[in-house]
Amino acid sequence: GGSRAAVAAALVAAALPWFHPKLLLLAVVGLGLTLTRPCRWTVRVACACALAVSFALLLGHFHGQFAHASLRGGFPVIKLSVSLLPRGLLAVLFDRQFGLLPIAPVFALAVPGAVSFLVRRCRAALPAALIAGLFLGLAGAFADWWGGACPPARYVLPSVPALALLLAPAMKMRPTLSAALAGIGLGVIGLAAEAPRIVHNRADGESLLLRFLAPTVDLNGLFPSFFDKGPTPVMLAAALVLAGVA
Repeated sequence: GGSRAAVAAALVAAALPWFHPKLLLLAVVGLGLTLTRPCRWTVRVACACALAVSFALLLGHFHGQFAHASLRGGFPVIKLSVSLLPRGLLAVLFDRQFGLLPIAPVFALAVPGAVSFLVRRCRAALPAALIAGLFLGLAGAFADWWGGACPPARYVLPSVPALALLLAPAMKMRPTLSAALAGIGLGVIGLAAEAPRIVHNRADGESLLLRFLAPTVDLNGLFPSFFDKGPTPVMLAAALVLAGVA
């Protein structure tokens, strides 16, 4: 709406206790999307100032908690590197323990969905693509991409709503395939509701879910484990991509 509404929205966003170093890039992306909208320069300045004040308050909070105003907060080392991204992104998507697609394969349709938006030059999908790519990239570039002893795809969760939007065109074009892939995810949820421990993995390379599904058959060998060194998991992930495309 008008300038007052935009400034009020910026102040509300700055006041909510959501700000954290891992969400700083999301805030920058959000500010960038806001600044590209048609609005007055006063609104743009107010929104930029809201982010700057939030950032300053975050550093002040860390200084009070940890005696140093640093984005590292209570963590002495941040294990984040672009060099980790190629393998880490595959791990975040395909790892048999902590990957997104083995437990929710319907999100693979976000790729053809995004292509459809691109072909139609639908700019409304750009924020979703940026947010999804941002969190997938951050998760893949983090040395501890699995997130500890936890359910799969922990660090990818903030991108799920954006990925869901990108699914829309593919689900419309392939409703039967979409229903089948979504059914796999619902089945995993049903199993996890009955036995929650089967999706709480540890970094040992063995999926408790796959072992639960087939105690006498080695289903773990069908999916890559990126805790294994060398090119084998990368090659297996590439084979899964080719099979999916086919």
